[in-house]
Amino acid sequence: MVSLKPDYNPSYFRFNDLIRRVRNPEVYRKKITAILRERFRTAPPVIVENPESKYVFLVEKMSQYLFVFRGKTLVGLYPVTTGEDWEDKWREGDRRTPEGIYYFTRFIPPDTLPKIYGGIAVVLNYPNPVDRLLKKGGGGIWLHGSEEGDRNRIPFSTRGCVVASNEDLKEITEKIKPGNTLIAIYKAVPEKINLDDVRGFIEEWRRSWERKDVERFLSFYSERFTWKGGGLREWRRYKRRVIVPRKFIRVSIDNMTILAFRRGLSDDVEYYVAEFFQSYRSDVYSDRGIKRLYIIKENGKLKILKEEFSEGG
Repeated sequence: MVSLKPDYNPSYFRFNDLIRRVRNPEVYRKKITAILRERFRTAPPVIVENPESKYVFLVEKMSQYLFVFRGKTLVGLYPVTTGEDWEDKWREGDRRTPEGIYYFTRFIPPDTLPKIYGGIAVVLNYPNPVDRLLKKGGGGIWLHGSEEGDRNRIPFSTRGCVVASNEDLKEITEKIKPGNTLIAIYKAVPEKINLDDVRGFIEEWRRSWERKDVERFLSFYSERFTWKGGGLREWRRYKRRVIVPRKFIRVSIDNMTILAFRRGLSDDVEYYVAEFFQSYRSDVYSDRGIKRLYIIKENGKLKILKEEFSEGG
């Protein structure tokens, strides 16, 4: 008999092996669903911040479930299946699902999808900037359906994508806004983790920009920071040129989501992704849109590895 425990435990692996072989898998499915629902009755600490009206998605390889949170409240959990090899993805063709924090970039038009995808597919931005820094390879990671009605109930059976039932995906995709919905994938979603003051870090970054304290502002960026114009050296040159002459700068941040990622079963955060609506105004220019910061630790301090901005929203 499988012992189903409500925290990280090899029992989840045994459950996912058992579910393949028993004649009445739904009996066990109901048990594990009840355990997971209770486990996530309180949002895990990896959801550092999330507005009450915004959805975020967590995928746990260990239990083979996808969890949907609105704000910090669990509003849905769905059985899924991930890569045949449960380790983190590192190269093309390794049949692994990547672990990290991503966002949904776009829906694939149903009329262009082969039947095997069940008519529903959403693309993730794998590899993300941290993945590229680590030189992780491969691509084409989607959340999608299947022409096999029970494919999501066969654990660890994909080439790397996350597969849910077509029926569940109809509910799930209603909550996805491409370019502004985060999904984080973990071996096991941690219930305890050592968090940094990432909110304070972002607020100080914003204030230094608004105050035109350009050297303080630039100190928030990683030595490995990259952007379309090059690396940190070019970024420093560019920002000094556009910040110093301004008569005033106003920067506001709203609707911020912050997720934390830990690799494997570590107690420490490897990186954060903060996504928010940013409004910028100066005496010569203004814009508004979705800003995304990838924040890593460098010599024990938080630093911005990459920032992405999509005007509008």
